[in-house]
Amino acid sequence: MYCYLLRNTCDSNSERLEWIDIPEGLIHACTIPRKNCQHVDPPLQQKDQNREPIVFAFFKWMKRGNFVRKPKDLDLGTRYIRTDPIVLKAICFLFYPLAERTYHESGARIVMEDIGSTTTGYITPGPLLGYAREAYRIELVKKELERILDGYPPWYSEYLILANGDSIPHPIKSVDDVARGGWIVAVALSSTRPTDQECFKPGLPSGMSYRSALTSAFRRVSHGLRNTQKAFPTNSMVEEASRLVHIMGKGNMNSPEYYMIIHSKLSKVFSEGGQRGSWVYDNVKDYASGLSNEKCMMAIEIFSRYEDQLSEEVVVALEPILLVVLRAVMVGCYQVVEYFDRRGHFEDVQLVKVLKELESKRKPIYLREWKVGDEE
Repeated sequence: MYCYLLRNTCDSNSERLEWIDIPEGLIHACTIPRKNCQHVDPPLQQKDQNREPIVFAFFKWMKRGNFVRKPKDLDLGTRYIRTDPIVLKAICFLFYPLAERTYHESGARIVMEDIGSTTTGYITPGPLLGYAREAYRIELVKKELERILDGYPPWYSEYLILANGDSIPHPIKSVDDVARGGWIVAVALSSTRPTDQECFKPGLPSGMSYRSALTSAFRRVSHGLRNTQKAFPTNSMVEEASRLVHIMGKGNMNSPEYYMIIHSKLSKVFSEGGQRGSWVYDNVKDYASGLSNEKCMMAIEIFSRYEDQLSEEVVVALEPILLVVLRAVMVGCYQVVEYFDRRGHFEDVQLVKVLKELESKRKPIYLREWKVGDEE
C-alpha cells in the first residue's frame, strides 16, 4: 500500500495521510496468526526489486483521497505522501526498531532528512520487527493510543478484560490517576497486555515525572495494605505482601540479586497457594478467575482511594477473597516494576526527540519511497 500510494500520487501533489485521517475506533486488527499480517511481512510489490515496508497498511481504515500541493523544495519527479509526527510517533511506539537499531540490525527503519525548509524521510526495506512479541499489544483504539502517548500506563485500555472473561472500565480516568495505585492492581486482575514502550520517555502533562508518579502509586498501594493489615491483624500474608511491595517500590530489577530475591519470594507465595511459577508473565491471570466484576472493582478501589481505614462492608466482602487480592497486589507490583526497570533510562531515542520537536512546531513530514543508494 505504501509503495502503491507513492507510485500513484500526482507529481505536483502529495496525498495527505495524517493523524486526523485515522478515524476513531480500532486502528488495526491483525490477521491470525499475527506473523502473516500484511503489515508484518508484506508481499513483493510488482515491478519493485526491493521489498518495501508497507507501514501505512497498519492503519487499515485510514481515510483516503485528500491531496495537498507539494512544497517547492521537493523534486516534482519524486513522489511523496504527506504525513505528520503523530503518525510516525505511533508507528515508532508500536514498532520501536523503526526508531533505533539498538537490538536489531535488520528490518525497516525510518530515516529523516531535510530538503531546504521541508522535512522529508523514507523507510528502509524490510519487515516491521517486533511483531513476534506476543507479550505486547498493538491492537488499540485510537483514543487508547493517544492516551498512552500522553502518559497513561502501557496497560491502559478503555475496558479491562478480567480473568473471569468479563470487562470493566479502566480505573484511570485522567492522568492524575497514574499516581494512584489502583491501576497497578488492575494489571494483575486483567488479561490486557501492555504496549512495548521501548523508545519513548513517558511523560505526564502535569509536569510530574513518571518515576515520581510510580513512586506515588506504590505508596498508595502500601497505604491500602496498611489498612488491610488493620482489618486483618493476624494474617501473615498481609504482612508479607507489605514487605515485598515496599522492596519492589524501590525498584531495582536490573540487579540480578534483587530480581532473584523478589522472584523466589513471590514464587514461594504462589507455590504454597497451589500456583506455578508461570504467574510472572501469565496474561490469563487464572488465579483471579473466580472474582466477580464487583469484587475486582472493590479490590482496585482499596488501593486507589486514600482512606483512614476500610469500611466494615469492605472488610466483610474482602475476607473470603483476601488471599487472591493479595496475590494480585504482589503480581501487579512485580510486573509494573519489572516492565519499567527493564527499560531503565526512561529516555526518548533521537528520532522520537526529533518527532516531538516537529510536533510542537506543527510541521508535516513528506515521505518518499526508498531507492538504491539510500541508507539501508
